[in-house]
Amino acid sequence: REICVFIFSFLTPKQSLSIGLVSKQFLAYSRDPMLWRHYCADGPTSFRVPHLTVHSKDYMELYRAINYGGIHCNGEINVIRDGVASSSCDEVKTQHINQTLSPDEGFWSSTGSADQSSSECLVYRLHQPISIVQSVIIFPYRAEYQRGSPYYPPQRVSFSMGFSPTDFHWTSREYPVDVTSDENRFVFDELAVGGYLRLNLHGHCQKQPGDELWY
Repeated sequence: REICVFIFSFLTPKQSLSIGLVSKQFLAYSRDPMLWRHYCADGPTSFRVPHLTVHSKDYMELYRAINYGGIHCNGEINVIRDGVASSSCDEVKTQHINQTLSPDEGFWSSTGSADQSSSECLVYRLHQPISIVQSVIIFPYRAEYQRGSPYYPPQRVSFSMGFSPTDFHWTSREYPVDVTSDENRFVFDELAVGGYLRLNLHGHCQKQPGDELWY
């Protein structure tokens, strides 16, 4: 089987599907998950996804999404549907993870930590079970009511993608965060695929006056 699938990999997806009509055996080769994994990873440069570990049954569907799903190269699409979990939350009603979905809606806050190097995370569900993410924009909270109007960003951030809110198959490198900017944009080195996105927030930059904890 492996040799036959390897031979099929030299064909285009359209050619493979056409040859699959010849017999049941050829049909099985033309729909083999590893063949469609190859097509996904060897697509146009802007859409290559070399790290794919998607469940085998999803590769053909992923290829269709990449090539026929209306993905826009010349624009940005917000693929986040809602927030599903956070490692901690200071005030559930007013500082919930969903407050982060729009800069105008409010903010999320951790419960604070005495350890500046501690980490937090936020998990989001995406609009589609198979979504492709190339970049993420983060708006660090700025406490304008505090003296000096300090920002409360993490020191570094990384991103994970998975197909469940608890199982993540890919994690990016760590990116430094600009602690003086309203907007931080992070462009991945490769396209990331999944139905859930986790923001991994590493370390803290600001200690809050009053309780003297890092947020």
